[in-house]
Amino acid sequence: PQQRSVGGYYAKLRESYQRSDYLYFAKPYEGSVVLLWPQESPTESLSEVRVWWERICTQIKFQEIQGDNVTCLTRHVDKLAQALEVAINRQGA
Repeated sequence: PQQRSVGGYYAKLRESYQRSDYLYFAKPYEGSVVLLWPQESPTESLSEVRVWWERICTQIKFQEIQGDNVTCLTRHVDKLAQALEVAINRQGA
């Protein structure tokens, strides 16, 4: 019954993510990266995330976007689309 609930589903999903995160070792990436990060992230701030990403990427630009992990894809999707468009256009230039 717990696995059929939304809470049970997310608990199982979180367990899988944590296991794969523990087993994953990123290799350095020499290409250009744009990281769009939700300002209201419930788990980590951009400054905390920056440390990890700067260890593996030599060319990285960080940009905060409105919302959290869900609302950046729903309520603020227009701002996300604009940020993606800018990032894609910069990469092609």
